[in-house]
Amino acid sequence: MAEEAEENVTLTCQLMLIDYLALQMWCRRHYLARSFSIFVAFVVGIIVFVDLASGMTLTEIVRVALLDWKLYMITVLGGYLVTATVPFLAITLRWVGNKLSREMRISVDISGLRYSTADHELGFQWSSLQFLTEDKSAYFAKFAKFVVRIPKRGFTALQLARFVDIVRKVVPANANKIQPLAIL
Repeated sequence: MAEEAEENVTLTCQLMLIDYLALQMWCRRHYLARSFSIFVAFVVGIIVFVDLASGMTLTEIVRVALLDWKLYMITVLGGYLVTATVPFLAITLRWVGNKLSREMRISVDISGLRYSTADHELGFQWSSLQFLTEDKSAYFAKFAKFVVRIPKRGFTALQLARFVDIVRKVVPANANKIQPLAIL
């Protein structure tokens, strides 16, 4: 039991707007192909439905699409870029309106990860971890329905070493994308 308590890493970190925006940007990059494909399929589906409803045949729809492909491409890309900026704008407005938490608490042990802010508390078992990766400023833990961003600035040197040790012990090798030399 004493060994388990020693393995526990608890940290409190002040959140900044950049933390929320960085998480959103990471998710955008990670899911770009999927979200863009869904968006294009949705737009194409609407165009085909509207054209069919207006009495055009599939041959006419294809002919018009081939003639106006530049217009369609600009519309699709422009629409996607506009919809991609909405979450960033919403996050910024919520931050300015003081509606996002300014502090987070994370506790990591051999059983899992607990993440809490003033608004909510979430607990995750390591067995549900899909992958764990990092960039220069944070770790990203992807669970079934959530991505947790853990800023590196919240760790002391000892906590960081314990965190890495816990990750190496309990996170399956195929889910652990942390580079051994990049951490220490």
